[in-house]
Parts: sequence; C-alpha cells; structure tokens
Amino acid sequence: MAATLSAWPRFLVFVLTIGRCMFLGIFSSSMKHSLYQSGLKLKEAYKRIEELAELDELTGSYNRAASCGCWTRRSPAPAATDRPARSR
Repeated sequence: MAATLSAWPRFLVFVLTIGRCMFLGIFSSSMKHSLYQSGLKLKEAYKRIEELAELDELTGSYNRAASCGCWTRRSPAPAATDRPARSR
C-alpha cells in the first residue's frame, strides 16, 4: 500500500509535465501562425507604401523619383580599382 501512495505523486508530476508540453506545443503553434499572418500584413503594407511613393495619387502617373529609378536602383560606390590611373 505504501508503494502505491508514493507512485501517485510521480504519476501526477508525469501527467502535469505532459500537460505543460501539450500547452507549449499549442501555444507555439498559434504564435507561429500569428507571426506568419503579421508578416503577410507587413509585406502588403510595404508594397502599398512603395506604390504610394511612386505614383501620384491625383493623376495616377509615376512621379519623378519613380521615373528615374532613384528609389529602387541605387548605383554602388565606385571601387578603388575603377578609378583611372594617374599619369605622371
């Protein structure tokens, strides 16, 4: 009888540990889904911001920054090897 009484606390700890693991699994799954949805919303918002930065809201035509490509294409800084050699 004494052996069965000491087994109950162990069994209770085991069941509570399994319950915690299940809770953490469900919580992490819902958090992952929530973060994925937030990422999608951020991508849509970023696309909308880029669109608003390039298009004139009144006319719907491209503005000056979009037509010259200043926002999307920036030329890299020239490397040291790209410089012409000095003549002496």
